[in-house]
Amino acid sequence: MDSIFTTLLTGEAGIDRMDYLLRDSYFLGVAYGKFDLERLFETILYRKNGEPPIMWEEGGQHALEQFILARYFMFLEVYFHKTRRILDYHLSQVIKEYIKNTKKEEFYPTDIDEYIKLNDIVIFNWILENKENRCAKRIISREFFRKIEKESREHPTDEEIFLWDEIEKKMKDNFNDNDYYLDKAEKSPLKFEKTDISILLNNKSVQLPKRSALVNSLKPIKKRRIYADKDKIREIEEFVKNFFKNKNGG
Repeated sequence: MDSIFTTLLTGEAGIDRMDYLLRDSYFLGVAYGKFDLERLFETILYRKNGEPPIMWEEGGQHALEQFILARYFMFLEVYFHKTRRILDYHLSQVIKEYIKNTKKEEFYPTDIDEYIKLNDIVIFNWILENKENRCAKRIISREFFRKIEKESREHPTDEEIFLWDEIEKKMKDNFNDNDYYLDKAEKSPLKFEKTDISILLNNKSVQLPKRSALVNSLKPIKKRRIYADKDKIREIEEFVKNFFKNKNGG
């Protein structure tokens, strides 16, 4: 029974993912996250002794494909947008600073009421109260790292990933961590080998990627970008440019 609720709530086509896709697309005013929710609900099946117990009728395949594509493009165009990624990074640095400067019992409260109080407002207030903190100052003054021109493709080859891993090591040897950030935005459209999305076909369960050429054709996103402080961006841009120029034979 637990596996049934897990699939329904947090599975790859679970309510949690459906909810945030529709909610995010609505509040952001974008069309990427939209899909046929009613059709998914109409075609979902529960088989008491089935394996898996939750699956979809054959008629729900296109709605499932639409849902997976909606999620795929939301990551590609929204969640992994260049500005969103660097803001996420700067906010994560702020939270690290907050943890470092906060008493352990305050950050890890054992009382449920105190835990609930630990929300976004706490972090925002900390930023305002610590304007001179290096990480907080970047948020308040909008002194975000800027993206350099060179970036990877959305679906780089293994050889290209190897080069980006190499430039990451080179940059660690030549620059201070506070001067740049190498972002790795990665997401697979599905857990292809162990997906919990299946279609009932001729009274047998078939995993969606084996049934859908469209879903099977989707490749994992492995985007690489480099961001730099405004005082270092030209130097870092030139460093990265020369690295790839030498690797590509001039």
